Amino acid sequence: MRTRTALASLALAVMLPTGALATNISAASEGFVASALLSVDGSTIVDVPPVASSSGTAPGPYSDASGPVSFSDTQVLPIVGGDLIFDFELDVLASTADSDVDGAAGSRTTDASATGATGSFSITFDAAFGPDVPLVAITLDALTADASVSGDFGALVASGSSSIGSGTVNGTPFAANPLPNTVVLDLLGVKLTLNEQIEVCGPSDCSLEVNALHLEIDAVFIGKDIVGDVILAHADASQIAVPEGSALVLLGAAGLALALRRRRLR
Repeated sequence: MRTRTALASLALAVMLPTGALATNISAASEGFVASALLSVDGSTIVDVPPVASSSGTAPGPYSDASGPVSFSDTQVLPIVGGDLIFDFELDVLASTADSDVDGAAGSRTTDASATGATGSFSITFDAAFGPDVPLVAITLDALTADASVSGDFGALVASGSSSIGSGTVNGTPFAANPLPNTVVLDLLGVKLTLNEQIEVCGPSDCSLEVNALHLEIDAVFIGKDIVGDVILAHADASQIAVPEGSALVLLGAAGLALALRRRRLR
């Protein structure tokens, strides 16, 4: 009876997850400085995949970096009465993505970052007769985004931040280094969020996405349906951790039970 009780207690202790008996089994991260997708009346006009992108997946430690580079894109769509102009410019862009997740037990860290020096984005109707009409015009300076996940099973922690040195939206300055998820514009189908942070964490998995600037558009402008999504300075990181396999320990417990049983039979 004592043998059975001792074996049951040992097996229960083995199966309970603890910080010492856990391992990060996978991770991923990405940093990029800009992306944009815009359509007019259902037709794609602007399609900018992640610029200055760095990324990686684990297990297997990685360290990736991109930049510095510069980027500019201007698209002109002729419409009745003038031109619809999409203008996007960014200078001195760079990003990183790193992880030390190797599949072994213990705390690990995965992170990403993105930085840009100056930038601007605008959608403007250049009227053939009369003044230009802007839908949105953004300028900014010195933007960054960082995301990190670290820890182990039951203790995964996300941390992130972003900053903007200075900026304006439609000519109005916004405060530098905004608090997380600060909405500075939400009008007529145009929404601008600064320092956007989206965190989803539990005992076994944790992820964080940080965007220094996120512009969402679903508006009717000059009689045109404009839908778009623009991100400046993006970083995301995620890790998955599980209790370490207990098969070897349970095998040892079985061996102990057999030895005790043999002693009792002697």
